[in-house]
Amino acid sequence: MLRRLFIWSRPVETLYGVTPSFARVGILLRRYMKVVIASAQKRGGKFESRSIARVPLVATPTSRSATPFDEGEYGTDELIRIPFRTTLPTRQSQMSSPSSSPIDASPHVLELLVQLHKLSVDQEAALKSENDEHFVSTNLPKTPLSFDDLMRDKFIALDQDKCHFMYQLIRAAGITTAVEAGTSFGVSTIYLALAISKNKSFLGVGAGNPGVIATELEPNKALRAREYWKRCGEDIEDQIDMRVGDLQETLKGNLPENIGLLLLDIWVPLALPALKLVEPKLRPGAIVLADNTITAAEGYKELFEYINRPRSGFRAITLPYSGGFEMIVYYPN
Repeated sequence: MLRRLFIWSRPVETLYGVTPSFARVGILLRRYMKVVIASAQKRGGKFESRSIARVPLVATPTSRSATPFDEGEYGTDELIRIPFRTTLPTRQSQMSSPSSSPIDASPHVLELLVQLHKLSVDQEAALKSENDEHFVSTNLPKTPLSFDDLMRDKFIALDQDKCHFMYQLIRAAGITTAVEAGTSFGVSTIYLALAISKNKSFLGVGAGNPGVIATELEPNKALRAREYWKRCGEDIEDQIDMRVGDLQETLKGNLPENIGLLLLDIWVPLALPALKLVEPKLRPGAIVLADNTITAAEGYKELFEYINRPRSGFRAITLPYSGGFEMIVYYPN
């Protein structure tokens, strides 16, 4: 079954005509994808080979420097076929209980997070059409309401497994400053504040200064978010600088230096403007996370054109989470 999921099941050297060093990279990729599939299958997921992805090269092919594949030189038959999740266990079944959470937080905070994720999942289920895998802002259901009116009371929070990954990533990278573009009711903000608070305490830096800049257009959502943060305690409240209004105004100034992470979990057309505003303050090695980059791929087109410019300093990989979760690393040239 697994052989049919890859066109790289035959030797990589034969498939691409590349150097042995690059062949080893292909072998590692193959092993990695097998682990991903086996892990997902244990959780009830199913895969089929239905999509073809362009994979950025890390090693150097014999005929060119390290660049993504393009049809002009390699041809469509030589693009790597990647397995994408087509049938998923329900989000409810994937949600962690407080006792199994990887998050280092007090029990009442963990319980609150589980409750908020459940509310978000239930709301999102009501927004789905019968044919949509899940709701994203570029797939607006048929309704007489405007997008803003429809979203005014909706969580649409970052999925729990993505929040857990983000938390662990922040802890591992020692990040002490983050910006969140699109706070909504502040669920993912809690994870940001928890991780950054732990890092600042461990490193002995940034005491007394907020480590998370949160942005939200809707005043009512911002008010609800603050209520949830208050329930988490002062350690969380004090880490968050909430900026209410149009982020194209609220992020124009007063940004700290050396921002370590930018979370783009927002109406997709605002993703690129948010990145451009924060980019001058990103530290070398900063991480940008963008949600639903597969499901909302068309909406992210301009952002990917921007980060894929020559010498942009950005390098991206799509992580195998529901809808696609982009991890973009920034090293300015």
